[in-house]
Amino acid sequence: PGIGNRAAGSPRQCAQSAENYARLFAHKRGLVLKDVSCSGATTENMLHGGRHLPPQLEAVGPATRLVTVTIGGNDVGFIRNLYGWSCANAPRRTAASWHGICSVMPDEQVETAFAGLEEHLRAIVEGIHQRAPAARPDNRGMTSPDAPDPDPMPQPPPPPDIDACCGNGCDPCIFDLHDLAMDAYRQALRAWRARHPQAADS
Repeated sequence: PGIGNRAAGSPRQCAQSAENYARLFAHKRGLVLKDVSCSGATTENMLHGGRHLPPQLEAVGPATRLVTVTIGGNDVGFIRNLYGWSCANAPRRTAASWHGICSVMPDEQVETAFAGLEEHLRAIVEGIHQRAPAARPDNRGMTSPDAPDPDPMPQPPPPPDIDACCGNGCDPCIFDLHDLAMDAYRQALRAWRARHPQAADS
């Protein structure tokens, strides 16, 4: 949120960006995106709603295949403390609009928030799986949409050029080697499909 132009039709209190990483990723991959990102949101907002908005988790449904999650920083005062540090240490370089939010979350409050954060994050992942069993939560944060897929679908080996065979009955022949490579590819593909059952429906 807050990056570039506000997304058309989005809630004003969320400062939702038209150029956030989820939108860029969806555009690049040709995906349909339901964007419920919201500036200042906490795990509590994601699970139970708030600020006159429903729980962000309600955006997940049975047809959902991928969920991008960037949450938790506001729970522990990450941005708030950055503002506070800027006001205290570089006041002349701090935007005037920030001066009203220059307080720092006390260390003990941060530690308490961190202690409860894992439970909330687990509840979010469990909620995603309950609403969309085939969905894959992705908490890569601000990864570039050009980042490589960590588990790409195996690709078949290219067939050998027919003219590459010398015709002398080599053992093994280049076509024998290709057959072995195809067997390895089929085995890798079966294992990949087992890890990505939703791919069988696409």
